[in-house]
Amino acid sequence: MDRQQYIDEAMKHLHNPSHYTLLDFDPTDEFSQQFQSTLDDMKEHDHLTKKIHKLGNPGRPILSGNGSPTENISLFVDHHIKPLVSFAPSYIHDTPDFLRKLYHIKDQIFIPYTAIISTFNASFLYIIFPMMKLQRILATFMDKHYIQVSGTATLCMGTRMAPSFACLFMTKLEQQMLDSASCPPWLWWRYIDDNFFIWTREEESLYTFIDSINSFHRTIKFTSDFFQEETNFLDVTVRKESNHVTTTLYTKPTDTHQYLHSANCHPHHCKTSIPYSQALRLRRICSEDSEFSFHARNLKRHLTARGYGTRRVQQAINKDMSTATISNVHSPVQFVVGFSKAEIDKTNLHGWKICNNFLQLLQAFKDFLLSVLTETVKS
Repeated sequence: MDRQQYIDEAMKHLHNPSHYTLLDFDPTDEFSQQFQSTLDDMKEHDHLTKKIHKLGNPGRPILSGNGSPTENISLFVDHHIKPLVSFAPSYIHDTPDFLRKLYHIKDQIFIPYTAIISTFNASFLYIIFPMMKLQRILATFMDKHYIQVSGTATLCMGTRMAPSFACLFMTKLEQQMLDSASCPPWLWWRYIDDNFFIWTREEESLYTFIDSINSFHRTIKFTSDFFQEETNFLDVTVRKESNHVTTTLYTKPTDTHQYLHSANCHPHHCKTSIPYSQALRLRRICSEDSEFSFHARNLKRHLTARGYGTRRVQQAINKDMSTATISNVHSPVQFVVGFSKAEIDKTNLHGWKICNNFLQLLQAFKDFLLSVLTETVKS
């Protein structure tokens, strides 16, 4: 093929209006600006939230993943790894889960009076993970650009998968630490990066254990303020009482108790449920009636200051007084229906009646199943 044949063949393709359009200017600069603008929009911007409950009010770096290029992939990864988190031996889901597990041991296993109950916290967990190859994160702050040299681009606080990934990382790390420790704790539970433990050996060996776990990993370090009598974990204060433990409510000193005001324009049922739900929370956390009464009086004062009627608040508290504590509150039975009423064509009256009757039948079966489970537990 000579030069002219080559040109003719190229023109045949370029003059096809279905494939190309002839321009009267060079768009390279315009395309470069558009590309640069797209890259600028893809940057994740850094901001801080203050830990006002900690000494010195240290900042917590947040890199928002909303609208970022990694938002959807982070959501995808979280969907697949989140179910694995609950399989960790030390896993704590929330406060009710912690209370249930604590109840199962406090009256069934002898806890020595000399035991130490305390907590560990993994410092700067989200930003000091070992950096994975080919992963970097660019942060912009005050018109200056920073590249993260430790941690992973997918594990900054602000991305969806961060908590699940952190839990899985800590699960593997803590198993290796505990297996290699010469004197592991008698009990070790964890909520993300906060650990609750019970130490039954002498205090000197606890210091040895702390030194061991803080030298186990190059960047992950643990801090602890342990006491002989009590410790705070989540929103619970755990106290040691003559070979067993009791629980009561813990609130941070910075808590201002700014509940939803009664004059707010939220639906009525949202506001009427607050006194009962808050009192129920107290009933579950406080293992002693005296502690419940003390915190219930405080709750009544806080709610009345937010415009709630004294009588309504007292009625909610009285109703919760007879409610079972966490010792009788078990994990909920998951009941899933594969369709919703909104998905049913209501124009099909006959089909709607059949489905509605089926839902009523399922609800009746659910109530019956729960009653059987309740009687089984009582017996």
